[in-house]
Amino acid sequence: MIDKLDHLQRLGINTVFFQVKPDGTALWPSKILPWSDLMTGKIGENPGYDPLQFMLDEAHKRGMKVHAWFNPYRVSVNTKPGTIRELNSTLSQQPASVYVQHRDWIRTSGDRFVLDPGIPEVQDWITSIVAEVVSRYPVDGVQFDDYLAILSHQVHG
Repeated sequence: MIDKLDHLQRLGINTVFFQVKPDGTALWPSKILPWSDLMTGKIGENPGYDPLQFMLDEAHKRGMKVHAWFNPYRVSVNTKPGTIRELNSTLSQQPASVYVQHRDWIRTSGDRFVLDPGIPEVQDWITSIVAEVVSRYPVDGVQFDDYLAILSHQVHG
């Protein structure tokens, strides 16, 4: 990651968008979400450091701003049986996946599980996740991903 930041600095890039919530997991030690599997290959497994804090420290050293990038409604990148098993395996963890805590909030959109943005509790839950990050870290901005709609294979009109 340091090599990439050095390269971006040489290019004159002054802002980095760091994906902190790629799905229903976190790249910081969250009290709401389990750890992302992007660092260790397993949902809920602590990578041994705080990736968000590392990015903030290294980017700020180079004079770069860091925007925390959230995929607010994505729970998983697919609906395969292995993914479902892994999401269910977080039941005994704290925090457990939203997939096992609030199944009534989950919808299938295309080939992934997503949260229903029309549910007020989902909106409050997403707000609490963003608030957790901005209250604990000196992020310079917040970015929501563009995957905000629930896809359907049927068109009504």
